[in-house]
Amino acid sequence: MMARSALIAAAGLAALLVVSCQTLSGSGASGAEFAASRQKLIETRTSMDKAAQDGDLSAVGKAMGEIGTQFDAIESRGSSMNIMDLESMKIQMATGRHAITETDRWIQVNDAEAVRNQVAQLDPILDEIDGLLDRAVKSSVPEGSETK
Repeated sequence: MMARSALIAAAGLAALLVVSCQTLSGSGASGAEFAASRQKLIETRTSMDKAAQDGDLSAVGKAMGEIGTQFDAIESRGSSMNIMDLESMKIQMATGRHAITETDRWIQVNDAEAVRNQVAQLDPILDEIDGLLDRAVKSSVPEGSETK
């Protein structure tokens, strides 16, 4: 009876460790979604950068709105990331949202130079987010190859 209790306790501990490790490392099931989000963010960023260089402030504003929407979509799948990357992602997105809000103010007063400066401040933030998304994609378990 004592051996059975020990076996049950060991099985429970093993299950708890598996859940804890998955929480720390992420579920890995959303690699394709993160890859799609990463690609869309790259495309939108390219459009934003070009619009900023061309002085097309309305296109910069539109691109930044799309980036904000993409941030929302990435956050909705954040539980699939490991905890450390998720926290870094949240910080980068909050900083990015602040930069987007500041840029919108400069767009409202039609200051192309200030908008270009804000876009330049947003670029390294988007670089960090891209790196985190890349890591999430690479750490994902391909569909159908999960251990059961």
